Formats: sequence, structure tokens, C-alpha cells
Amino acid sequence: MLLSIVLCTRNRAEQLGRTLRTAERMQRPAADWEILIVDNASTDRTAEVVASFSGRLPIRRILEPVPGLSHARNRGLSEARGRYICWTDDDVLVDRGWLAAYADAFRRHPGASFFGGRVEPVFDGEVPGWVSGNRDLLRFLMAERDLSPTELVFERG
Repeated sequence: MLLSIVLCTRNRAEQLGRTLRTAERMQRPAADWEILIVDNASTDRTAEVVASFSGRLPIRRILEPVPGLSHARNRGLSEARGRYICWTDDDVLVDRGWLAAYADAFRRHPGASFFGGRVEPVFDGEVPGWVSGNRDLLRFLMAERDLSPTELVFERG
């Protein structure tokens, strides 16, 4: 298997469902892949949401009973079947070309150990004026990233 998408979640069933709906519309890579949902001791409808995507996405739910993101991520690493791991969150709107772009990059740069891409925050509702007026100052706090419209390769020094 070429890649595993690992997504850790805890009690965010509604956001997870929205994320998985966008993943369902992704351009599928020409490679074997999986989505591994690490359920970090959720008490909401997380299991039901994941089950609803069975048959529509190559999805597996793994339960990590010890609360904490580090525990969930470590479980994801131990359970992932892919040669490469793509991390994402339970509140992300996945771009249609996201996974195919990563699969292509993995094939073109098999010796690379880190890949990244554009991250653009999406707000629920209207963006407060103090945020939009200070976007340049706040973009790193909001995890906004856009290094270049072209591929950048960093070599070891």
C-alpha cells in the first residue's frame, strides 16, 4: 500500500462527517490507499459516522482508549499500512486534488521524507474584522501556509 491518511478525532462527529464528505469527492490516486480514523475514546456518534462511509471510502476505524493526541497519533502510526502517511484533522475541508498530488510527489521523489502543501483556513460564519484586518500577523497562528505556487525541493546541506 502506498499511503495512509491518518486522522485522529475525539467527540467531533459532525466535523468528521464534513471532512469525510470532502474526502469522498477527492480525485483518487492510481495507488492503494486507506483512511485510518483513530477514535480517541469518543463518546459521541463518531463510530456511526465512520461506519456510514464504509464502502464509499477505504476507511478503517481504530479505537485508542487513552485520551490525548499523542496517544492517538502513536496508535495511527502503529496501525497505518501505507509506506507514506498523510496527516489531516477532523475539521479540514480536503481539496479535490490533495491526495493525488501527494501520491504523485511520492512517486517523483521516493527519497524525500517530508512533503507539504497549501493550507488555507476556512471560517464558519463571518470572519471578524480584527482577524481579516490583521491577516498577515495572524496567518501563522491560523496554520495558513502557501510557500509557492511551484514545487520547492530542499536538499540536505
